[in-house]
Amino acid sequence: MTRRVSVPFAIVVALGLFATTAVASTPGSDVRLTNDTSGGYVSAYTLATGVPYTDDVIDECSIARGRQNEPAIEVDPRDGRVLVGSSNDYCGVYAGSPPGTFVAGGPIWTGYYRSENGGESFRSSLIPGYPGDTSPYAALAKVRTASAGDPVATWDSHGRLFAGAESSDDPAGSKKGFGDEWVATYDNPGGENGSTLDDGKRFVGSTIVARGSSAPFPLGKFNDKTAIQADRTGTSCEGVVYFAW
Repeated sequence: MTRRVSVPFAIVVALGLFATTAVASTPGSDVRLTNDTSGGYVSAYTLATGVPYTDDVIDECSIARGRQNEPAIEVDPRDGRVLVGSSNDYCGVYAGSPPGTFVAGGPIWTGYYRSENGGESFRSSLIPGYPGDTSPYAALAKVRTASAGDPVATWDSHGRLFAGAESSDDPAGSKKGFGDEWVATYDNPGGENGSTLDDGKRFVGSTIVARGSSAPFPLGKFNDKTAIQADRTGTSCEGVVYFAW
C-alpha cells in the first residue's frame, strides 16, 4: 500500500537521470555510527539546541553495547558533509537496570546518527517519542507505541529530513502488535536559508501515517516493510512525501 502524504512545507525530489563521471577515491577507515561503547548518546533535544537533557534511556544507550540492525543512511543533497543514519536500536533495552547487568527493560527504538564532517564521525541519538522520553520534544512525537524500527529516510532540497518507521508493542505491556507507521520530520533551525550544516537537525514532530489494529501478534492488521521518498522535482508534486509499506 502507498500513502501520499502532504506536508506543510515545499518539498523537492530527485527522480530524473543525471550524467555522472566516475571519480577515483580512497576509502577512509570504518566509523561507528552508534557510540554505545565510547562517546555516548546525546538526546535529540540537546543535539539541536545545546541545552542539556538526558534520561535513563539515553544514559543506558551510552554504555549498553546493545545490537543495531536494519540500517539506513542518507546524504543531505544540499551539503555532502551532513549524513544521517538510523537503525533498529536496542541500546535502550537495558534502561533502568544496574550498569553492566544488561537485563531487558527499555525500548527498542529508531536511531538518529548524525555526521557533519562527511562521515568521518557521528553523534548518536534516538528519534524522540520513545518510552521514558521526557524532553521538550517528546510531546511533538505523536506516536502511540512502545517500540519502533524498520527505518527509512529521505531529504528534500530545503534542509528537511523525513524519517519513517514501523512501530509496534503496546505501552501497557499487553502482547499486541500495533503495526503503526509514522514519519518524523527534522528541519534546519535557521530555516531554509540557514547554514546547510544544520540541515535536518531540529526535530519538528512525528505523524502517524497508518494505524494497524491492535491484536495479539500475529493477528490483527500489521503494516510493515517501509519505504519513503520526498519529491524534489520542482514540479506541481513538490511538497509531497511518499511513504509506502
